[in-house]
This record gives sequence, structure tokens and C-alpha cells, in this order.
Amino acid sequence: MAFETGFWITGLQGTPAVMNRCLLGWGLKAEFPAAVATNKGMQAYATDEHILYYSDGSSWVKLATLDLADMTDNAHSSLSGIGATDHHTAAILEALLTAQGQIIYRGAAIPTALAPGNTGEFLKTQGAGANPIWVSTLTIPLEANSQPIRDIAAEAGDVLIESANTARETTNAAYVKLKEIRIGRPGTYRIKFDAERHASASPGNARIYRNGGAVGTERALTTSMTTYSEDIAGWSINDLCQLYMQADGTNLVYCQGFQIYVREADVCTVLTN
Repeated sequence: MAFETGFWITGLQGTPAVMNRCLLGWGLKAEFPAAVATNKGMQAYATDEHILYYSDGSSWVKLATLDLADMTDNAHSSLSGIGATDHHTAAILEALLTAQGQIIYRGAAIPTALAPGNTGEFLKTQGAGANPIWVSTLTIPLEANSQPIRDIAAEAGDVLIESANTARETTNAAYVKLKEIRIGRPGTYRIKFDAERHASASPGNARIYRNGGAVGTERALTTSMTTYSEDIAGWSINDLCQLYMQADGTNLVYCQGFQIYVREADVCTVLTN
């Protein structure tokens, strides 16, 4: 870039300082003349850098660029005087997240912070168009698009899922509860128990109950330990599967094994063994 000697001609109105501010030169940055008092205020465009400079009388100072990609220091990390909270993302996070344990999510219109949940809670999505929430229980499906395990009806079968096998006895002349297992999911269960009566006990009976009500076949016990099996439908989650027995008020009746079977395993809980 060439600047003619004696640029300021006789009769040109204004002073050199004023006229310099009206001039724009261009060329390679290396061709710029030295910035001196006589060209102070002049602007020059570096065609190799795509940066506009101006002379402050002692150096060429960057004024503007036409393309961010052409800036020599265009990396965000190259910005000086920028603190951790001055970056856009960090500033947004700092403004939204004011307590430990908060989670940021997109609300209906703007980013929003979800308050910390309670100990042991799970984060649950409610799908598109709804905000996430904390829940106290977590239901895990068998596979994609399947029903939750607890909602799938059990079917009677030969897979043992729970047992209460402590030996128990009674002489009570009325039916009394000796065994109890909490049901884990709805459906039909195969229920087995082992029982017998003392040789002198008459009567000696046993029967499956549900939540305190008789649902199984009344079994007249023999004097030898016998396994009884029955498929019973209509169970709901948290129902109590119970074994009740009856003697004659004097002589003993006994039970030992009390088991629940299904076609596919699930979880039940022994309450009284």
C-alpha cells in the first residue's frame, strides 16, 4: 500500500488530522507505513487479514473485522479479562443453579432449575411438553414398550418364588393363622403346604386364606405329613396369602412347608415363617 509523499496539497481545506479521519487505505498489512503523527486517525484495511486498523500516531490499532473466522484471535479462550462466570453458558448456569443438587432443564419457554429431590427419590421424565419430576418409586419394564413387572399378572406354574418352611402347630378348635406371605403382583398362584394331624385329633383341618378370608379348599388332615397343592386366582398386589389350621382344642395339628409357585419368577415377602 503506497502513501504518496506530500499528500496534503496546497489549497485542500482542513487540517491533516481532520483529513486523515476521512481517508481509507488498503493493502497487505506488511505494506502499511509506520504509524506516525502525520497519519494519525487514518484508517487502513489489511486485505490479507480482513481487519480494519487505524493509526493512533504511534501504532496501527485493530478497529474491526468483516469476518469472525478471519480474526487472528478468534478462539473463545483467547479473550482476555473474561472470568469463569462471564462466559455465556457459565453465566446462565450460575444464575439458575443456586443450590447444590439442582438440575437444569428446558421449561416451557426458558431454561429452568429443578429443586433437589428428597433422599432416595428418582428423576422421572413425563415426556415431551412436560417438566421432569422427582418420584419416590421406580418401575422398571421388562423390555421396551412392555408393561411394568408389577402390572403383569402371575400365572400358576412350577417355579418356586417364596417359601415359609418353619414347623408350626396348634390345638385351637377354631381356625387360626400359622403362615403368611405377602403377594408381589396380581394373578394366579400355585400354593402348596405340608400338614398332618395327631392321631387323636378330630377334626384336623387346614385351608388357604386371603387377607383373613377363606379362599382355598378345606383339607381334612391325615395322620401322616401330606403335601397339598391348589391353584388360586384373584390375587392382588400386597394381598396376604395365609395358611389357617384347626384342631379339636386338645390335640395338635402340624404344618411345615408353605410355598408359592408361578410360571415365571417374581418377588414375594415372608411375613410369618
